[in-house]
Amino acid sequence: METESFFVNRKKMADLSPYFRALFYGGGKESSKKHIGIKGVHEEQFRILMEFTETLKLPLNRQNVLGILETADFLQLEKARLLCCKFLERELHLSNCLGMMAYAWQLGCSQLYAAARDVALTHLPAIASDEDFLYLSKESVADLLASDDLYILREDVAFEVTLRWATFD
Repeated sequence: METESFFVNRKKMADLSPYFRALFYGGGKESSKKHIGIKGVHEEQFRILMEFTETLKLPLNRQNVLGILETADFLQLEKARLLCCKFLERELHLSNCLGMMAYAWQLGCSQLYAAARDVALTHLPAIASDEDFLYLSKESVADLLASDDLYILREDVAFEVTLRWATFD
C-alpha cells in the first residue's frame, strides 16, 4: 500500500499542536526520524489540515467537515477544530440539533453543544416528534425539560413530550 509523504515545518507544527510537539520534540524515537508514519488518519483529511497549517484556510463543506473535525481533534489542531465547530453551528437545524448535541458532547465541542441545545430548547415540541428525540437518555430529556431556557407555550406540552418519550419502546 502506497502512502503519501508530506514535508512539514516541525517547529511550526509543534507550535500549532501538542500532538506534534510531543511527536517531534518529546524524546521518543520519532523525534530523530526523518519519516514518521501516522496511523488512523485519512490521507485526504490530513492533506487538507497540512495545507491549513500553511494557509490558515480550511475548505469545509457538508461532506468533509466531520472527517476533518475528527482528524483535527485527533491531531490536536485546535484552530482547525474550532473552525469546523463554527461551520457546524451554521448548519444547525431542527432536523439535526439532537444528533449534533450528542456529537458535540462526544468531541468536547462546548460551543457547538450549547448552540445545538439552544435550538432544541427553543423548538422542543417540534423536535419531540422526531425519532431522534425518542432515543435520548433519561438524563438528556430531564436536562432539557428542567432548563430555565426551555420555550413552551403551555405546561401541558412538556407533559405530552415527556409522555411520548416515556411510552416509546
